[in-house]
Amino acid sequence: MKASHASFRIIVAFSRCFFKSKPRTENTTSKATQDDSQANGLSTSTKSIIEEIIMELIAKHNEEHPADFKKYDSIEYKHVFNESREQGKTVLDGLRLPVGADVTNTNLNELQLILLNAQGADFRGSTIRNTDMFGADMSETNLNDLDLSTTKLFHACFSGASLENVNFSENKSLKFTRFSEANLQKANFNNTKLHCANFKKANLEGATLKGADLTGANLKGTDFTNADLRNVDMTEDELLASGAILTGAKVGNNSTWKELL
Repeated sequence: MKASHASFRIIVAFSRCFFKSKPRTENTTSKATQDDSQANGLSTSTKSIIEEIIMELIAKHNEEHPADFKKYDSIEYKHVFNESREQGKTVLDGLRLPVGADVTNTNLNELQLILLNAQGADFRGSTIRNTDMFGADMSETNLNDLDLSTTKLFHACFSGASLENVNFSENKSLKFTRFSEANLQKANFNNTKLHCANFKKANLEGATLKGADLTGANLKGTDFTNADLRNVDMTEDELLASGAILTGAKVGNNSTWKELL
């Protein structure tokens, strides 16, 4: 068995220990207080223990097999999330994953991942629908081809992330979200709320933003080459003055629009 697979089982085993119900003991803490602290979420101490176990496993493996770092770094966190879901633990606020974590093909639907730290993680093939990711740090992550149309992303950070062909359409929670230097080629932002979003130097070549709300958005150096900007809430003059690259972009409305040179 590969070392990484063995490590997955260790993590799951430890998770089961911490998730399972504790036997009744006599103490001065009220039952109501206990129920409130354990209701459908991980306690702060439990989260810390799981994170420490993960980091200790990585450190131990790297010491024993320094040349095998990249292979071990592909630890499958879907097992940790699946275990949490099976135990009814859907609130994982403030969870921190090691940089570059493998979160591919994982069901993250309807989880509460507020302030998640997942820098450099790979989320390809995952489902993230109706998930609360307020303030999440998703910088340098890979979310190509995912559907984030129902994901809550207020104040989330996608700086330097790869978001090719991602569907954000109709999402009303993209206000103050940071996409600086992100790869957003062919992304769908139709009818989204992007108030004060930061797209500085982002690549939106071929993206569609029909009917998008760009009020207060930072578009300096943003590449809108061949993008569809029809019916956005900015005039042609405002778009030209924004500092964005607009070669071949479609501007205006559906009936009277033009392609910029």
